[in-house]
Amino acid sequence: MNNAGKTGDVFHPRTAFLFALIIAAIMASIDLVGAYARNSLDLLSDPDSNMRMQQVRDLLAGQSWFDVRMTRFGLEGYTPMHWPRLADIVPAGFIWALTPLIGREMAEVVTVTSVPMLYRVPLFFVCIWAAHRIVPSVTTRVVGLAALVLLIQLPFLHIHFRPGLIDHHNLQMIALAVLIGGFVGIRTLKSGVIAAVGLVFGLVIGFDAVPYVASAILALGLLWVFDPQAEQRFLKGFGYGTLALTALCAPIFIPQPWTNVWCDSWTVPVAAILFSSGGVAVLMATWLGNLPHWWQRLFAAILVGGGVLAGLVLLFPACLNPLPLQDPLIDKYWMSGITENSSLSKLVGASGSVVFIWLLPIVALIYFVYSIWLGRLTLEATLPALGMVAVGLLFSAAVSRGIPMLSLATALILTPLLAQFFSQAKSHKFAILFVCASLVFAAGSTIKSIVMPDKTWVTLVDGVRIPEETDAAFCLKPEDVAALRRLPPGLMIAPFGPSEFILRQTLHRTSFAGYHRAKDDNLWVIRWLIAQPEVAKSMLNEHHPRYVFTCKFDTHFKFMAESDPNSFVARLVQDKPPGWVKPVAELSGGGRVYEIFPTK
Repeated sequence: MNNAGKTGDVFHPRTAFLFALIIAAIMASIDLVGAYARNSLDLLSDPDSNMRMQQVRDLLAGQSWFDVRMTRFGLEGYTPMHWPRLADIVPAGFIWALTPLIGREMAEVVTVTSVPMLYRVPLFFVCIWAAHRIVPSVTTRVVGLAALVLLIQLPFLHIHFRPGLIDHHNLQMIALAVLIGGFVGIRTLKSGVIAAVGLVFGLVIGFDAVPYVASAILALGLLWVFDPQAEQRFLKGFGYGTLALTALCAPIFIPQPWTNVWCDSWTVPVAAILFSSGGVAVLMATWLGNLPHWWQRLFAAILVGGGVLAGLVLLFPACLNPLPLQDPLIDKYWMSGITENSSLSKLVGASGSVVFIWLLPIVALIYFVYSIWLGRLTLEATLPALGMVAVGLLFSAAVSRGIPMLSLATALILTPLLAQFFSQAKSHKFAILFVCASLVFAAGSTIKSIVMPDKTWVTLVDGVRIPEETDAAFCLKPEDVAALRRLPPGLMIAPFGPSEFILRQTLHRTSFAGYHRAKDDNLWVIRWLIAQPEVAKSMLNEHHPRYVFTCKFDTHFKFMAESDPNSFVARLVQDKPPGWVKPVAELSGGGRVYEIFPTK
């Protein structure tokens, strides 16, 4: 039977919201104090967030809702983005509302600083709701206390919610929490609809959570095979909810023209996959669920699901490889240098302490299974969450970009366990002690950043002390932006980091960025940079960049220069440029801008 154990307490949304607000306020205080220690409140140095800001600006400037091309990005401009407009709504709304009050520039600073931190409130609310569904016999207040203790102790849970990060990853985590919250506990028609909301809106935003979504669906499928009647109402809500929301979101968020077959974002192929999934869920709740034997249901589900998948592959064969990035130069000079694409073994090799990132979820998973064995929890109510943690361990071990969502999965299984411990304790002193200790540990790193700012935020590179931030932060100082703006607008080639920052801060066009739809442009830029100077000059017949930006602290261009000390990029790094480029701006952050004169 599908249950989560002894029921008793009704979920109280106001209590959950209050705790979510308190936890978000604590983390916001830590973020802002840390930002003050860095002497920067606008930390929009994340490449995706810089590009997102430009997309929001284009929308506010009158670009069509259905036109997601970035006009000033790409060798020839008008690069199509794979981000639908859903994640643009909140930042655009904040900027639009604040501009008449404080001006456009300050409105953008306030927006990029506050919006990511505000997103924590719905995330924490959903986490408390999901944890309560697993242990419904525990009061909402106790679950909220457990969440307070745990959520501020998981640093990787907060990576996408720091000031400045307005990209889509934070919204994906909220959607994933909604999905998993609907899948755990006592599954009903209502929770099925809620899970459908998390599924559809999560995929409208982006695809990073697909492995976790698949794990939850697979776990539910296993439960359905052996007890279809217990899952019938949930599957109806999930199936019909997915069908309805897909039909609603398709005309609103699919960019035009609809004939574009893009499989890396919310387009017709993805909507077709979701619509088919909703249909399969309805079939499982009705006809397939009436089959008398478990093996018949399993075989029928595989047959129907496989048939639907095969049909979609025939209709959209390009979706078999939605991110075609296979090229030796792309892998060497781009993909291999991205930290979030690093495997566990590579990270551990760089720093052995990284292994502790995986220890907590492993311990949590073991203790969770032990609690099921003791009868404190039921497998039926918690299997989707267990599947999410297991897949998260595998996914994040292969690609470190999965760590934040693994932290979310860890929080969703640890919170109910700690809540049970608090509720069974004879004295509230245990809870108070845990909360106080949690606050002290959370504040420790912030206090350190104030007391020892030099040791916390700076390091030595070639004997020069620089902040441990992205290239955009130490190659481009605020005063440098004004110098770049004084240059006549043109296409500027710059390393990853500064490139996206320049796009956001100036009217120049940029092309070189860590963005997969820019693969062909990035490949041309790499070939141009690593070519011999005369070859690089001849390549300017194909595309016509006006400027090239270098920085003595940038490791990206230095890495490319190591392949050939006589290459064009090596000459730039050595401050020995060929005669057809001339310096036009010296920047205080260590950057230098050259203008290209290929005819000389």
